[in-house]
Amino acid sequence: MGPLSLIAILGLISGIIQITYPDLFMKLHVQGTKNPKAVKLGGIITILVSITLLFFDFWKDLF
Repeated sequence: MGPLSLIAILGLISGIIQITYPDLFMKLHVQGTKNPKAVKLGGIITILVSITLLFFDFWKDLF
């Protein structure tokens, strides 16, 4: 497990928190988002990118 996997796992955790608790991110005023739906969409994108990073890191280790 390389550093890319650790970054992907942290991103996955962050995305899950964004989807389950969007009000927490709204209180932080991250990038001026004013809509919980936008925070959830950002969480979904974060999860997809994290899964892609995990896939490429594990695929790199196989070959």
